[in-house]
Amino acid sequence: MPNLEASSITSLFVNEWVARFGTPTELHSEQGAAFESRLQEEVCRMFHIHKTRTTACHPQSNGLVERTNRTVMTVLRAFIERHQSDRWDEIPPQCLLAYRAAVHSSAGYTPSLLTIRHELRLPTEVLTPLAPAECISLPQYVNELGERLRVAFKIAAQHQSKSQHHQKSFYNRKTNVPIYRIEDHVWLYRPNHHWGLRTNSIARG
Repeated sequence: MPNLEASSITSLFVNEWVARFGTPTELHSEQGAAFESRLQEEVCRMFHIHKTRTTACHPQSNGLVERTNRTVMTVLRAFIERHQSDRWDEIPPQCLLAYRAAVHSSAGYTPSLLTIRHELRLPTEVLTPLAPAECISLPQYVNELGERLRVAFKIAAQHQSKSQHHQKSFYNRKTNVPIYRIEDHVWLYRPNHHWGLRTNSIARG
């Protein structure tokens, strides 16, 4: 992508996402000017896409994307350190291939299987001969594919639930909730400005 202008982002969205995967029912983005432009608004209106946005200065409202970006950055950093190369802008496609073909720790499946319904054949597998494929009828293939996806999505949801429970338990172990008693000194936050106070927080006993 040459720049972050609204026209470039909108063109990329239409030509690379809509053309490949179809029109989404909802588009969630940050509040960047390119995502809030009149052009983007018109495209969403034309395709009947419900536009939502993150809360300003609150990356947790788009946590899945932030976590994915962090993973991709980790892969990029490892490649650059290993090969001592500064051509980082040329390797994101290969890094994304590795990410899409790796089993997700929370879902238990690769992103490629859950997104495009089949596993990716990696370049390293070219040396391995493929097993002869069994010819089946189209209706049988559709039925078997639907059953595999149903099982995969069910197991992925179970893995996701267990992962969230584990993360919640880990977070709770590190959280220290204070216990207040009568006559303890605390800070009282007053969001509205009061003349004569030099700060919005005052001590109360």
